[in-house]
Amino acid sequence: MDAFQLDTVMVSSSPVGFWHPTDGQAGYYPYVAENSTATLMTDPTGSWAVQPDEVAMEGSAAGQYSIVQFVVPSSGTYDLEADFAGIHIRLSTTDVHVMVNDLSLFDAEIDGYGGDPSFHAVEGQSPQATCRATEILRAGDVLSFAVGIGSNGTNANDTTGLFVHITSSQ
Repeated sequence: MDAFQLDTVMVSSSPVGFWHPTDGQAGYYPYVAENSTATLMTDPTGSWAVQPDEVAMEGSAAGQYSIVQFVVPSSGTYDLEADFAGIHIRLSTTDVHVMVNDLSLFDAEIDGYGGDPSFHAVEGQSPQATCRATEILRAGDVLSFAVGIGSNGTNANDTTGLFVHITSSQ
């Protein structure tokens, strides 16, 4: 994740907002999207659905990760819950990670559909992955949540959902 590239383009023309590295199709991936509504929303092609307050992520064909980061505001003990799920109807195949300051805390493979069952039946070898941890963190530490292209080496149909809850247990 050394070549971190900040998404600079926001597209908010639908209830699902997207963040991309650059304008145009060449800069579409990796992306991060979020459903800010109170209802299940589908992408324009009807291929994937993102639940309310869920983040959708997809890496690039070149192997760049889609990453969401949280900077710890104050030192203390934090409870972390990260739920990843394949949300593409053609069955996502991704690798997912949670890191603290670039050190691995959790790694898993997503293979299948594990999103909202009202959109598509849950199926696949490992359609969901969950990280639960309690960590002592310092102010300024960075928690990273990443989605890659998985063992098949392609980002085709790899939209992966993420719900994150971070609470201070002080």
